[in-house]
Amino acid sequence: MQGEQVVLTDMLQCRKRRAQIQDTFIEQYHCPVISFCMNIPGPVKTNEQIRAAFDSGKNALLLKLEQAQADIKNSIEIHEKTGDELLLAVDCPAEKIKDLTTEIEEMLKKRRF
Repeated sequence: MQGEQVVLTDMLQCRKRRAQIQDTFIEQYHCPVISFCMNIPGPVKTNEQIRAAFDSGKNALLLKLEQAQADIKNSIEIHEKTGDELLLAVDCPAEKIKDLTTEIEEMLKKRRF
């Protein structure tokens, strides 16, 4: 697969940064945090094809949240060699968020097969 390769230390730094952002969002907004990222095996974590899949999932998530009238308090989108990420602080019951994300996951599974 084409793209820039990452090593373990890159991924560990990425996870640490993501955890810090999540903690900050929770502390600042006191609401659920959604962390949307791609789980890509191997040393290449992003390229044009992966970014297109990420954008598709991101758009589906944002549409569902809009339809549910969820209030997005803050968002951060990251595109680095360690992968594409979207973090959202969302003022919406966690149970509703879980239902919405499960719907998206099931919809995407049906598309792939």
